Formats: sequence, structure tokens, C-alpha cells
Amino acid sequence: MAEEWGIDDARLAHLRSVTLGLHSAVATGDPEQRRQARAAAATALDEIFRTRPFRDNPLWHGRAGWLEEAFDHESRDDSTWLRHNPTTHYSGIDLPALHIGSWYDIHLGATLRHYTGMRRQAPTAAARAAQRLIIGPWDHWHSTVHLVGEVDFGPEAAIDITAVRARWFRRHFDGAPDDTAPIRLFVMGRNEWRDEAEWPLARTEFTPFYLHDGAVLDPRRPTADTGADAFTYDPRDPVPTIGGRLLGSGGEVAGPADQRPNLARGDVLTYLSAELREELELTGPVTMDLWASTDAPDTDFTAVLLDVHPDGRALNLCEGAVRARHQLPATPLEPGAVYHFTLDLAATSIVLAPGHRVGVYVSSSSYPEWEPNPNTGNPLGTDTNEDLRTARQTVHRTAACPSRVVLPIIPR
Repeated sequence: MAEEWGIDDARLAHLRSVTLGLHSAVATGDPEQRRQARAAAATALDEIFRTRPFRDNPLWHGRAGWLEEAFDHESRDDSTWLRHNPTTHYSGIDLPALHIGSWYDIHLGATLRHYTGMRRQAPTAAARAAQRLIIGPWDHWHSTVHLVGEVDFGPEAAIDITAVRARWFRRHFDGAPDDTAPIRLFVMGRNEWRDEAEWPLARTEFTPFYLHDGAVLDPRRPTADTGADAFTYDPRDPVPTIGGRLLGSGGEVAGPADQRPNLARGDVLTYLSAELREELELTGPVTMDLWASTDAPDTDFTAVLLDVHPDGRALNLCEGAVRARHQLPATPLEPGAVYHFTLDLAATSIVLAPGHRVGVYVSSSSYPEWEPNPNTGNPLGTDTNEDLRTARQTVHRTAACPSRVVLPIIPR
């Protein structure tokens, strides 16, 4: 990429080389090649991401004007972005569309929003009816590989997206009727494809599971007047990203992965349900209502939904994060005040077997998935390493502040 941009920069050329090497290694499916390529890419990326001030990193400072614009316009509600955002223009897009995504793709949330937005707001009935959605179990890049992260979803999981697109275009160019289902989803756990008519599924029972004392996750609403768990978040030592919904362009490998190394950290709060007595299907959007307080002017909170196996493996299903100043009407935050945050964990589709547990862990970072919040409240990307400060975080779980994850349960 350095050569294409006319930039003679050894660091940029090295980053491109290790990134391409990682893509190739993932495609081979060879575990040792993947491990070596991941380590090389992670080292190169970590060196870049830990250079502060982040905005002034010499790798892009003065080269990428679009990135400067991102720092200047941090809010997603800024008119700079809204005028280019497809969500602003659904009512003017009179076109059929094939929306393809995956449960472990960084763009999953946007893919689902675009599908539902066009189904509701496209200007003609024909365009609204001509929206199609396909969601597989893959990462962003590899739909023809059925080993995703640490899970083999079986040969049925792999599809040729180019062939799918060609059939879709041929159907519309030829004017042939489209008799395919509006939605085709891959249901993990069952490892099978299923057709659906709408998103979210009309039969979904959105069920809150509340955080309780003793690291318990349960549908019972808390009744106590007191109850909280606390941890210290240090942006110098963020929780490492293990799998997840990623682009996968650096050292990270997207997909389901055992989260137990993170669950053992002191800056992670974990809550588990009782063992399931029967199958439980979760298909649909996942959100978390979190009542929390901090002693920092600004901070982040993160959450990861887990499928905990009888042998102890804790595989990530979906995750989300919130930055306080992006959701609250005013910052800096008042130390110790309790705030209500809503975290969007995107979505999942999985059937959990008897003996499994549903889990969720709460923290304040996932690096390099999200830039660690410096906890200062300073303008984006301007903090130096000396500016970083720790934050004491408290998660509340009382009758008045019932922190919970809302699960999309599909009745049997």
C-alpha cells in the first residue's frame, strides 16, 4: 500500500506484508501458520496503536486527511457523517439489495440495520420487497472456510459468495421472479441454514437476564436495595481482544474463541446462568442495560455474551461497547454518580445444548478491537502516555439499578 500511495515508509510496507500474510494463513486453515502470522501482525499493529498521541501517529499524520476528519468529528450524529450515511437516504434508494454478513464480521450491525432500514423505508413496494439478507458464521473475509476462530461449523457453513451474488444479479437482470426467502441465517450449534421472513424474528421472546450477587446471571429481577461489583480499569493494561466480531486486518483473529484468559483478570466481572436443562436458542439482537459509576471524567464499558461449555470453555457469541460521552447528555461525569448505559452487542444465532451456561462478562476495554479510553475526557486522540489515568468502575445490580443482558430467546 505504501507504493500505491507513493509513500516510501518501511513501517507501512511491513504492516501491509504481515497483514496479507495473516489473510493467507487463515485461508489455509493450518493452525501453526495462523499462530505465526497472527503473532507477527499483532506485534506490528501493537507498536502502532500504542504510539501516543494517537492522532499524531507519524504513520498517518499529514497523510490521511479522512482520518483527521474522523478525529475532528467524533460523534456519529455529526452532520459530517449523517449526510454520507446510507441510513439517511433509505427513502431515496429505489433498488433491490442483497445484504450479506456474518456473526463474526465487524460490519454485522450495519448489515442488519441496512436490511431492516430498506425493508421499512425504501421508496417503493417493489424495492422494499426485493431486499434479501444472508448471515453466515464466518469472519469478514472467509466465507469459503468453515473453521471460524476455534470452532468448525461443518462443511455446510462454507458458501461461494461470488456464485450467490451472480445468481442474484442474473435473476434481477433477467427479470425473473425472486422466490427465495427474505432471510437466510446460519444457526450455530445446530450448524444449519434456516430461512426466515423478518428480522428480528416475530416469535422472539426478548428476555432479560439480570446480574446478581455471587457472579450469577438469572431471569429473576433483583429485589435488594444494595449490591454492586467493582474493578479498576487501566488503559495501559487493557483487556486483550480474543476473537470476536472483527475486521481481522491486524494480528487479531475473528470468531469464537475461549475467553477464560480474560475471565481470570481482575478487571473483568463475569456472571453465569445455571446449567441449561434443555436446548436454548438465541437468535436476534442482543443488548445490555448497565447501571454503572466511575471516578473518571469519561470512560468506556464493554460486555461480551458467552456460551460456556460443560468443560469450562467460554466462547464469545457477540460483544459491544459504550463510551460515556457518546451516550450521556453531559460530561465530565460526576464521580460516584450512577448512570444508565445501553450497550448494543449486535446479534447472534445459536442453539445452546443442555449442560451449557449462558454467560456475560463486563469490563472497560477490548484491545485492539476498541481504542482504550484514556479516562481523561480530552479530545479524541490527543492524550499522551503521561495523560492516561486509571478509573475505578462500579457495576450496580439492585432493584433500582437492575443491570441486565436482554436475550433473544426463540421458543421451541
